[in-house]
Amino acid sequence: MSHLSSAEIEELHEIVRDEAEEDMMLMSGVAPDALPDDSVGRIIRSRFPWLAGGLVGAALAGAVVGSFEDQLKQAAILASFIPVVMAMAGNAGIQASTVTVQGLAAGNLWIGDLGGRVVKELLGSLINGALIAVALGLLVVAASNFIAFEAPVKLAVAAGLSVLLVTMIAATLGSTIPLVLNHFDIDPAVATGVFITTANDILGVLVYFSVASAIYLGAGL
Repeated sequence: MSHLSSAEIEELHEIVRDEAEEDMMLMSGVAPDALPDDSVGRIIRSRFPWLAGGLVGAALAGAVVGSFEDQLKQAAILASFIPVVMAMAGNAGIQASTVTVQGLAAGNLWIGDLGGRVVKELLGSLINGALIAVALGLLVVAASNFIAFEAPVKLAVAAGLSVLLVTMIAATLGSTIPLVLNHFDIDPAVATGVFITTANDILGVLVYFSVASAIYLGAGL
């Protein structure tokens, strides 16, 4: 059995690092060969399509928020938690998708691992989401001692449950979408970032207002 020399091992490590850096840049919407001294024209050409895609996603998320105008009129405090929910969804989705894309790049994952990946991410996001939900709920209750708003316990439950649900949904999407894209010969590093961020923003807002409407507004304040 042949053994790799130190030079060959170092070369393999360098290849892996280069691939990882390329995937991370693609997921961020930046061309893999982008350099700090790129011209202004190249910067615009390589980044504008991704920014435009993000704008479309943000507009759709904004439209979803607008569709819950009546709920916001009933309780303006609900608007305060929109950034929290969207940030949690985005972070959880990107974390899961980054691990999946790196696994695909390293050859450690394939479409047959989809079930196992989803189960692991669901369990992990369930625990992480529950911890964050409890922390958020406690913060809401504590804040009610300094900021006047109605039914703080109901708001804490609604906000916490929303965060738990969107974290689980985002982690599931993040672990699933790259594998599906790769299965159909679509580079997951290119398509995952904006797609997951947009999907999580929209779904996060929908879940949040649905839960808030049922728990915080449904039975009356």
